[in-house]
Amino acid sequence: MKTTSKQQILSRITDTEIHKFLNHFDDVKWEQAAHSVKIMNRNVNRNRVLLGMRSADITFKKLSKKLLELNFPENKLVEMENQYYQSNDLGFAIENTIDGIDCRVYFEMKYTNSRWYEVKNERMKNNDYYTMPLFVGYKWFQNSTKLFTSKYDFIQFTDGDGLIKRIKEISDYVPNCIINALKNKTEEQAREYIVMEVKDVESKRFSYDIRFNINKVYLKDFSAKEIMENFRVNLDVLKDFSDVSIGHISGGKDKQGDDFITLYFAV
Repeated sequence: MKTTSKQQILSRITDTEIHKFLNHFDDVKWEQAAHSVKIMNRNVNRNRVLLGMRSADITFKKLSKKLLELNFPENKLVEMENQYYQSNDLGFAIENTIDGIDCRVYFEMKYTNSRWYEVKNERMKNNDYYTMPLFVGYKWFQNSTKLFTSKYDFIQFTDGDGLIKRIKEISDYVPNCIINALKNKTEEQAREYIVMEVKDVESKRFSYDIRFNINKVYLKDFSAKEIMENFRVNLDVLKDFSDVSIGHISGGKDKQGDDFITLYFAV
């Protein structure tokens, strides 16, 4: 367990449910931790945490036990088992919202060369070969048995300007620091960024997710004026994150169709 990361997260979050969640994973080796902050209209939710781990470091027996202890719908465990054995990495996340505690589990697709070409050929038949499935996510509220599914498709075969065009088709607001980072990039240079389209199967959510090397992007790179104009939120509320790099961001429309942007601070 990365104790330093846990201490850094706990130093910024007072929410007891987040503390319980982190304690719940004390017996699991996790590779990454991100304290995420979701910015919406006149609202900032910083009671959010994401943990990443290798599938090889947690057995399915332990994974299913963890899921059930987090009130995961038991009748979906068979589906989870299939996802587990088809994944390299997985992640757990929790968010304390006005609607209650919601949890998520993510699985990264495991690709062999033959599987990659098989999926690519399937997509080409439907003329959507520019994207490839990369993650699948499942979200549930602890006080409900309903499960929401999200599909994360990696956008490929395009340069930086093509990525900007795709992102702008998803969201009315794209931070200038992201546009500046991507513009004029060649297709090869654009591969430094993992850019995904994210769609919920059961809701209106349609968003983008951009992952990049840490120690490149910081809060100071985001325009306080832009954030204020788009969300009526003052970035000063996040000043305690000023020295923490941002591992990735997401933005677009949430499940209600409202604009949001989420910053994932790497710790």
